[in-house]
Amino acid sequence: MPRQRYKDYAHLNPGLLRHRVTIYRRTVAKSGTTGANTITYADALYSNVPAAMNPTGGRKFFDAARFNAEEFETCMLRWQPGIDTTLQLDFNGVRYEIIDWDDVNERQVQLMLALRRLN
Repeated sequence: MPRQRYKDYAHLNPGLLRHRVTIYRRTVAKSGTTGANTITYADALYSNVPAAMNPTGGRKFFDAARFNAEEFETCMLRWQPGIDTTLQLDFNGVRYEIIDWDDVNERQVQLMLALRRLN
């Protein structure tokens, strides 16, 4: 029997990645008239990336005489270089802010992203 090079937990099951997401990078532009910085997320860093989106819950709270709600999700995808918390993710037309990311088992095989839905 041939020896396995990696443990089983280092592999990512591609059947789980049934969604497609787009990851956008942040662009900072300076306004010509006021000199203020404008932050946009228009340039796609990665397009049509296979991923698994899983809702993890949310919370509802009353703040400053207004009812607010937050929704959180996790996203599992293959490891991609350059992923950090300055990026945004788009899934079916809904934008998410990357709160945290984790290189699972630190083997550069899969990434787990913690996301917050932007309203």
